[in-house]
Amino acid sequence: MNFNFKINKNLLAASLLLGASTKESELTKLQNLMWDKHRDAYELLNNYERRLMFVDSYKKKLASIAEKMEALVNDIIKSGEFMRIYQETLKYRNWLETEWIDKKTEVEEHLKDILKTELPKKDFKVLVIHQTLKGGLYLGDNKILWGHNEDWGNYSIVYLVHEALHAYFDKNEITHALIELATDNELRIRLNRGGEYFTCNGNSIGHGYLKKLEQEILPEWKTYLNNDKKPLNIFDLQKRLEKKELKNP
Repeated sequence: MNFNFKINKNLLAASLLLGASTKESELTKLQNLMWDKHRDAYELLNNYERRLMFVDSYKKKLASIAEKMEALVNDIIKSGEFMRIYQETLKYRNWLETEWIDKKTEVEEHLKDILKTELPKKDFKVLVIHQTLKGGLYLGDNKILWGHNEDWGNYSIVYLVHEALHAYFDKNEITHALIELATDNELRIRLNRGGEYFTCNGNSIGHGYLKKLEQEILPEWKTYLNNDKKPLNIFDLQKRLEKKELKNP
């Protein structure tokens, strides 16, 4: 598993528009300015406001949206606030790269033990955004969007591996639950030399909607981790669990 950390200015610019910010911040001022100046393009980026595209003649709006989107992104990139955030993101990218280089061997050793198999080598492109924007997503095609504060030790390392594992599994709730058990929980505890499942520093770990399913899987997961005699790997466990037709209400 290899991570190549890159900054895409267009992606960073678009991410700034959707990032949460305090009322008085320079980022909020930039967001408000872009909303006033490029409303049609901004609406298309915003999950909630996107529906407003259909209030009037959406065909006319969509016909010109590419040029409007380009103008919006260009204006953001030219702004002083973007340059500040870009420089901070560049430092963050460099930190992530160093962190991964330092931890890569240890992570791969733990991962091999947790998954009980050696994964096929894949090169992942990590598109880095500012850490305060709190984004983490597997984009498909071995691409990951990432930028988050270190809420606890090895936070970025754990969740980068989490997102990367999506490339090795079919997408369903059982595989997602297994990924969380393997990374958010077991890998986190091993890297941090201690901890407990489903909570860290008083905060809940993982997606709430998967918690009931993970609790149901947990006894079999613990047995799987502690069984060194039977040749059962993570993919075997996945198939076994899927045959049980576990549900996650």
